[in-house]
Amino acid sequence: MVKAIFHQLKNSDAKVVQLALTLIDTCIQNSWTHTPQAINKSFMDEVVNISRGRKGFQNQEEALRLLQVWGRRFERKQSELPLFFETYMTLRAQGVAFPPEEDAPAPQPTTAGSKR
Repeated sequence: MVKAIFHQLKNSDAKVVQLALTLIDTCIQNSWTHTPQAINKSFMDEVVNISRGRKGFQNQEEALRLLQVWGRRFERKQSELPLFFETYMTLRAQGVAFPPEEDAPAPQPTTAGSKR
């Protein structure tokens, strides 16, 4: 499956690339024991290329966000899956500006006790 997604990341259609980025992130989030192990340097290099703006601004922002999220997520798994953290740290050392981290949404007040 990772091979098929990798093929779509190389597509010239920005929408196809966007969907491929969403799909790979979903796979990593839901099956982290299998998908990350299947990702190789060529795959990460393609995501880095996208993060440099070669597939549109929206895809650039999404690729940067994913590289940051993956780098932090796998920081403690460096001995098993070094590619994610190393890629993230290399980009940071090169001065790549990542998007600001999303803060957790503030809890919303409940209105369970109010009557209309």
